Amino acid sequence: MTAPNSYLDDFMDKMITVPNDVNRLLRLIRRLDKRTEELNAILIPQQTRFLTQMKEVKDRKLTELPAGLKA
Repeated sequence: MTAPNSYLDDFMDKMITVPNDVNRLLRLIRRLDKRTEELNAILIPQQTRFLTQMKEVKDRKLTELPAGLKA
């Protein structure tokens, strides 16, 4: 995957003359965006694994039903 916030880095480099308060807030946004990307990279595989496990449990429960209760 390409760097998701490279556009933000380019923008920040061009904003050298921005007042300190705005500059500080933009840097905070960049840090938060990077942290969000890190957490997302951790959570997506966990989400996929969880959904796979839930599907397996559901399938197992359906196969374990007595013959008279199966749809």
